[in-house]
Amino acid sequence: MAALGNTIGRSDKLDGRVKRSTLSGRTTAPLKRKRIFVLGDTSNDLALFAAQQLDIKCYGHFDIVCYSIPTSAVGERASLQTFGNLEKLEGDFSAGHYDLLITVSLNAIQRVSPMPTYDKLLFWDVEKTEDEYDAVIENVNFFMSRYMYG
Repeated sequence: MAALGNTIGRSDKLDGRVKRSTLSGRTTAPLKRKRIFVLGDTSNDLALFAAQQLDIKCYGHFDIVCYSIPTSAVGERASLQTFGNLEKLEGDFSAGHYDLLITVSLNAIQRVSPMPTYDKLLFWDVEKTEDEYDAVIENVNFFMSRYMYG
């Protein structure tokens, strides 16, 4: 019986890509990581702050793209950051599909063109609150309770 236990223990190792069930012999692919697109503008760093908070508090469970649109046509450049397993995006960020689009600036969603495709859209209207950063943290905490634990 001990030899059987050793055999089961050796064949049940995970290589990170595919898990093989010892009892059924079936293989299951790992879950696909959800992709989140956080949109804001360059007048503040709320989109970047939101993306960082999501990445930290959700323990890297999501692939996150953070894009900030310039608020004026002169002197400002768009900002693009990635978190998770995503490589730095070259070229058009909107070519990909996202599971969730979060906008922390209601004006930004009107100015981005073309819009990336997404399954769900969340508006985090935090710009007119007393403390914008606390409002972002509250939204991140609600997001965690709804999408990670709910």
